[in-house]
Amino acid sequence: MLFAVFFGFAAIYSFLYIYFGQYQALGKVYWWSLPIVYIVCLIIAVLLFFLMAFIVSLFSRPDKDLARPRTFQRRVTNWACQFVLQLCRVDIVLKHPEMLPQDKKYLLVCNHQSNIDPFAILWAFRKQHITFIMKNQVMKVPVAGTWLYSAGYLPLNRSSNREAVETINLAAKRIEENKHIIAIFPEGTRSKGPDMGSFHPGSLKIAQKAQCPIVVCCLDNAYKLKYSHIFKRTKVLVEVVKVIEPADYEGMKTIEMADICRDAIKEVMEHRREQYEWLKKMTTEDFEDARKVGHFRTKDIKQKDK
Repeated sequence: MLFAVFFGFAAIYSFLYIYFGQYQALGKVYWWSLPIVYIVCLIIAVLLFFLMAFIVSLFSRPDKDLARPRTFQRRVTNWACQFVLQLCRVDIVLKHPEMLPQDKKYLLVCNHQSNIDPFAILWAFRKQHITFIMKNQVMKVPVAGTWLYSAGYLPLNRSSNREAVETINLAAKRIEENKHIIAIFPEGTRSKGPDMGSFHPGSLKIAQKAQCPIVVCCLDNAYKLKYSHIFKRTKVLVEVVKVIEPADYEGMKTIEMADICRDAIKEVMEHRREQYEWLKKMTTEDFEDARKVGHFRTKDIKQKDK
């Protein structure tokens, strides 16, 4: 969407400049100037977008008691996700979105491989009202932090147990009141590779408090983006694995719930890696090869199983 807006703005303004500024005023057209004018207009369009975001952020006060996430900020955030994915040449392969609950909000649980993961999840499920619990440092970034607050995102301060509990309680309240879906990465940080880290059970207290379904989502292949050639597209799998209803985890401890979610993701991930060649797990040899060549490689990385 943002690509269409930027390119459309640049195309229209370039045409107007060439027609009125050259053809009408001078009686001739300098065709060599067209690409220069177009690029300048494209840059202006991007700068105007950031200026708009800055102005909107001035009227948005970071407020944890936000009555309801603002639709405009949420939609623009989703468009920005599409822009980033297109810029990074990422193709989302979405499987089983029909499993998502349609009549109630839920807690989305997903594994975490790279910085691109939130963008992939938000764009894959763009028709849902999804917001993430994010690192406190991200929410402190000027303009972006205020924008995310307005869209319903919540900060998690890992160094303060009291603030972390407040965020968990607020997230549960928002799901319980059917305001929007909360998404979390229980690993807490990126695995930066094909293997998952352990799941921290504390975040699953959100589901217990809200008594809501838990949607388990598998994300794979995003870790390869760091080692892919800049002109090569990277497929990223986003698959809804299972939906765990409140009755299914009644009486369980959060550590048991975390294990169920992780095992479900691991099972599907292993199956898909056997099924699709492009999901083949990178070996230690592949990683070393990628490091030697660098991030912007001129050859494909070998995809081998161990």
